[in-house]
Amino acid sequence: MKLNKFITLLSIIIIIVFLTNFFYKKYFKKEVILPYKTVKLDQRNIQQTIDSTGTLEIKDTLKIGSLIQGTVKKIFVKENDKVSKGQLLALIDNGKDDSDVLRAKGDLQNIEAQLIYQEKYFARQQELFKANQISQDFFEQVIKDLDQLKANKLSAQATLKKYEIEYNNTKITAPEDGIVIAVGITEGEAVTVDLDATVLFKIAKDLTKMEAELYIDESEIGLVAKNQEVKFNVSTYPDKTFKGIITDVSFSPVRIGGVLAYKAYLSVENKDMLLRPGMTVNAEIRIAKVKNCLAINSQAFQISHKLIEAIAKTSKYKIEKADKNLIKTLDAKCTKTDCVKSVWVVKDKVFIETPTIIGITDNIYYEIKSGLTKFDTIIVDVEETDEMSKLYSKMFESAV
Repeated sequence: MKLNKFITLLSIIIIIVFLTNFFYKKYFKKEVILPYKTVKLDQRNIQQTIDSTGTLEIKDTLKIGSLIQGTVKKIFVKENDKVSKGQLLALIDNGKDDSDVLRAKGDLQNIEAQLIYQEKYFARQQELFKANQISQDFFEQVIKDLDQLKANKLSAQATLKKYEIEYNNTKITAPEDGIVIAVGITEGEAVTVDLDATVLFKIAKDLTKMEAELYIDESEIGLVAKNQEVKFNVSTYPDKTFKGIITDVSFSPVRIGGVLAYKAYLSVENKDMLLRPGMTVNAEIRIAKVKNCLAINSQAFQISHKLIEAIAKTSKYKIEKADKNLIKTLDAKCTKTDCVKSVWVVKDKVFIETPTIIGITDNIYYEIKSGLTKFDTIIVDVEETDEMSKLYSKMFESAV
């Protein structure tokens, strides 16, 4: 009797324990949360760009100066006027007007008159010489006088040409068709021709052709090349995007605020005439673009060895470090825009350090060229554990 009661009681206890364990596991037991976050590679489009600033200028601008000193006598054009090649823009008063030209013309006419007489005189003396009516010495003197007058005529012609050029230089004319974009003088102003020569006018040959000088940081200049596409905006049209092409990259460095930079030249079409010289350009240079490539978040490259060791100790995982020879082999395959970086792959409770060749980046995602597949599970973030807290404390103490 007592035995039956004992068996019944024991059975009830076993059933209660079983049911308690069942319901605890089903409704109360917390899911084991791993102290790291993983992702798999996905396919996406990546576009790598470089940001830069610069200033717009007209591509073909002519600076008009003066070849003579003097004062501005008259200005015939103003800013924004259209001008034609040879059109008179201004007159310079050199204090002589055309007096030198008139005097040189008079001197030349005098010599030409003497030469006409001397040529006739020479013809008569030549006949007399043939008839032995004059001596050879006298005839040679006649020849000498004729040659002297011919030489004097050449000299007088050169002098006249010189003074005509000087006089014509008082007339400032347009060398090409275009638009006057700047008038740098006023009437009565002195004009110089020294090293600080006065710029009288600036003429734009074509306002639809513009250029911007972009300043590229030395750390990024190696990625910039001719024919790359550029998108940019200017502050006066913040919602409008303009386009251009890189036409050249300078080898000469410049310093801006203590930072070393290089110039890249941007060619811009201004058909709508919205852009003006001097506007500040905020540009985005497209370095490269790939479509449907395997990509990974940049966070994956921020996981250090010490963090992985701390997680492995907490989670009782093993660590498999990368083969140095494999890293060297991958390094040898890299191009100018590629490099080798390592990520941590999780497989069968093992953290595997996996070197991979990465390509372009949009600063959030990196193109994966080799080393990983879409089936790999990659660590991109970690959560703090007790071991990691101790690690952070040691790192902080050592830093202090």
